[in-house]
Amino acid sequence: MNAPSPYRQSEIRNLIQGFITERLATKLEGLAEDDPKRATLLAQYAPDVWLEDAARRAAQIQAVTHTLKAIHPDAKGTNLYCLPSALPQHQLVGSHCLGDDFAGDVVGNAAALDVYKLLKLEHDGQTPLDLLLAADADAIAALHTDDKHRSLPRCYVRARQPGLPHPYGKPSHWLASSFTAT
Repeated sequence: MNAPSPYRQSEIRNLIQGFITERLATKLEGLAEDDPKRATLLAQYAPDVWLEDAARRAAQIQAVTHTLKAIHPDAKGTNLYCLPSALPQHQLVGSHCLGDDFAGDVVGNAAALDVYKLLKLEHDGQTPLDLLLAADADAIAALHTDDKHRSLPRCYVRARQPGLPHPYGKPSHWLASSFTAT
């Protein structure tokens, strides 16, 4: 791990604050300068306030590569996050064929999807979520400016923790034509 870099911390913080500023601008569109909602939104979208709320909401989402609900709507259990490149290689078509060129997804509370959008931003080819999972000192420092918020980065990492298995979570597959294993 590299030594902490104030410049890099500043770049990551600017990326995060730019995201929050864009979200605020969208909310403020069409509001009059004297609208009471304006002051409320400005307070809610102060970076430290928004990040603290986003950390709380991060517990309501989970990053996935294999979602359980698509298999059975009543299933309650584990949604998987398995990097395709980390899966065993074999000749049959499967998730392993995707390599590093895949798009992850998220399940959970739709009101928390903006947290996932934040975590999927890119800085030097890496996402804030990847940096936090790697315990990157600069990303951790970019998320909090004081000791009061030191635990926030751990809250975001919860978005990729596994859940529990469920009996309805067994996928079914149908062959489209005859198949002979070799």
